[in-house]
Amino acid sequence: MKFSWPVYIALAVVGGLSFLAASYFATADFERALYGSPATLALIGALYQILRDHSQHEKARALQQSDQHFILGITSHMADVAFDKHVEFCEKYMTQMQKTLSTLFQDGPSGNCLELSSQLANIRLSSRTWLTADIQNKILPFEEALTQIAGRHIMLNNLPVGDERTKVVQEMHNTFADVLGLTRLEARGENDASVAPRVIMDHLQDILGVKQLVQLRIKLVDQSVKTLEKNS
Repeated sequence: MKFSWPVYIALAVVGGLSFLAASYFATADFERALYGSPATLALIGALYQILRDHSQHEKARALQQSDQHFILGITSHMADVAFDKHVEFCEKYMTQMQKTLSTLFQDGPSGNCLELSSQLANIRLSSRTWLTADIQNKILPFEEALTQIAGRHIMLNNLPVGDERTKVVQEMHNTFADVLGLTRLEARGENDASVAPRVIMDHLQDILGVKQLVQLRIKLVDQSVKTLEKNS
């Protein structure tokens, strides 16, 4: 524990002088009490300072332990491996998602969506050891939407022209609009934001802490510039 020695020395000097004054110069009880009061206050001050130093020591110790746990967490081998796996997964998944969107814009809603969904699912399943349930639940709606489009497209082959077929077509195009981030036709309800590609990409960025890292970099650069301006 680090002691505030200047404070203790000052209090000791005050207490010592007060004790000497009370012992050698006071001739009455009232004078002894008066001359000795600084010594009493110095003793109280010393006790207070000891408690304060102890409190600061405990805070510093707790902060040090917290830093050690943090450093251990981010520098451990498993943490490095997990982060590398997350980077690999996100790069593969986002690349495949871009290919999927390009195919959808080119071909429109079709039975090929089942293959597109399967390709994304294979990437996800190959990395499932490193993905939490929360992460998978956030990206699954996109894959499920593609599967729904394919399923409804297949249903159309067995449905005659009529209300039921029209309903399936509308549902398929609504889901297709959700996937591509397009506006649904009037009176067909609001878009399902959970399957929008930008939402999925936001989730993938959150996995890696991309936004936080960018914000941290901006803050560090800003602080560096301010320091240079201050020293120049």
